[in-house]
Amino acid sequence: VHTYLGTHPLFGGPELRTRISQWTSSSPPFHRLKVKIKSEIVTLGLGRPMVQRIPRYDPNERVECNRLADPNSTKGTYLSPAEWDDVCRDPDILVIDTRNRYEIDIGTFESSVDPGTENFSDFPSYLEKLAGEYDWGYNSEAVTDSRANPSDGQSAVPCKKKPPKGIAMFCTGGIRCEKATSFALQSELLPSELPIYH
Repeated sequence: VHTYLGTHPLFGGPELRTRISQWTSSSPPFHRLKVKIKSEIVTLGLGRPMVQRIPRYDPNERVECNRLADPNSTKGTYLSPAEWDDVCRDPDILVIDTRNRYEIDIGTFESSVDPGTENFSDFPSYLEKLAGEYDWGYNSEAVTDSRANPSDGQSAVPCKKKPPKGIAMFCTGGIRCEKATSFALQSELLPSELPIYH
């Protein structure tokens, strides 16, 4: 099966990762093998995935509808466990848990933010809202909106929040956080110089 899948033209894109186990029992552990071709494992809900299911495979017919969440082209910077600990302790880095509500309820990092998403496809909307909460041209001298005029009886309007100096995202198995960091980097919702980690 491994050899067949490895040479089949539909699997010619990313490296085929498999794990082979051998059993010593006289009967196989499974009654039958069923392989399903899925267009996407975890979806951000951005449309069709990168590789459309095409009856006759032609490498020139790759569909790039989901290019904003393609970890094969762009993704956040990987951190070692020690670096991750430092990031979690840094109050100037925003740590986002990209998992769903059920997983977050079981446990999360103390410093992390719960985006409040029920499904991963809610994450792009969350990131768009989050990006609008920060003043990306933050100036520590200006703490109020200059349009407010106290002499007219208007009170000073507070500015948006001071932006983080970086964003770190995590998940359980690596798929969601890779796609989330890829989307964050490619969506142009955040400044291009903002470091994104996972």
